[in-house]
Amino acid sequence: MIGTDTSQLPGAAGTGTGVLLRPDLYTNMDFDGADTAPEPTMCRRIDGQALLYPNAVNAIFGPPGEGKTWLMLAVVSETLNDGGRVLFIDVDDNGRGAIRWRLEAFGTLRETIADKGRFLYCTPSATDDLEAIVDDMKRWRPSLVVIDSIGTVVTMSGGSANDADDFNRVNFRVMVPMSQTGAVVAYIDHVSKNPDSARHGAQGSSAKLQRISGVSIRVTGKEPFIPGQGGQSVLTGNKDRHGTVSRNCVPMDDGSADKFIVGTFVMNETEDGIAWEISPEGRVAPQKAGQTRRDRLAELKTLTPAPRTGNEACERLGGNRKAALKAWDEFKQWQAEGGSDTTPPLGLPGTGTTPEAEEQAA
Repeated sequence: MIGTDTSQLPGAAGTGTGVLLRPDLYTNMDFDGADTAPEPTMCRRIDGQALLYPNAVNAIFGPPGEGKTWLMLAVVSETLNDGGRVLFIDVDDNGRGAIRWRLEAFGTLRETIADKGRFLYCTPSATDDLEAIVDDMKRWRPSLVVIDSIGTVVTMSGGSANDADDFNRVNFRVMVPMSQTGAVVAYIDHVSKNPDSARHGAQGSSAKLQRISGVSIRVTGKEPFIPGQGGQSVLTGNKDRHGTVSRNCVPMDDGSADKFIVGTFVMNETEDGIAWEISPEGRVAPQKAGQTRRDRLAELKTLTPAPRTGNEACERLGGNRKAALKAWDEFKQWQAEGGSDTTPPLGLPGTGTTPEAEEQAA
């Protein structure tokens, strides 16, 4: 028949009824509520604005020694203290001892750090290790995944940290699958040694920016971290996929690739450990980052049975060991003086009677 195209399968476009061979490839688009822009959930500034997105790949980049790992370990501690699960992939030779010390200094309890149901630390050395970790995370379902640093992961996978295709392979094989578990995935990255290139972002910036599904934040040291004192870093952003973070930041136009000022990351070392906070732009960075000081002596007085050694006191109090030992010395002095303050706070062990009940009993 003249004019009939017999090269197509029967049926008009849109009328097929065939069974899908791979239904798992297609996302369920059912409506289960009002659609809203994705909201970041971790790494909160003091005004309540969170900076890192879940179900997404986020980037933290900057020169060496500017505070990138410190910032992410603060977020790890925040997440663990809030009851979340964290995977920390360390291929930047931080070492487990340094990671444990920093997390404890930020106030995370030793038992939490040692609990593999809450915190996983690994140092993979081959692509097979990375594939196994990705499979594990699909079952373990972390709240936060930190990769320090992505350049080493790309190199470990046989690629170049500056090659777009090599980065994309690692992104799709490692980071994207872990973000699909619902986790906040944040990788740490370095900038080029060339000052002009560094102004435009991390190594291989154009390809990496295209693949950011959350936010990309540059960390620039303002005051280097000095033990016993503290330090500060300025945080600026060069991409925010969803705009939820950037609309609550101050825009910038200084000729660099950075588009908005996120805030100032402040750390201060105190007798209680390391306190930290992120102040938004326009607010003077505080001299002391604000966490309520723990009254460790009061805590020791409520422990039942009472600790018998300084080491036991440190283990049961957790946190900063120096501060715990100081409280232990004060506790022993209090015991030697007869334990004059024998009324523990309400709701803690030893509060089975009230003053009124004791008066009636007398």
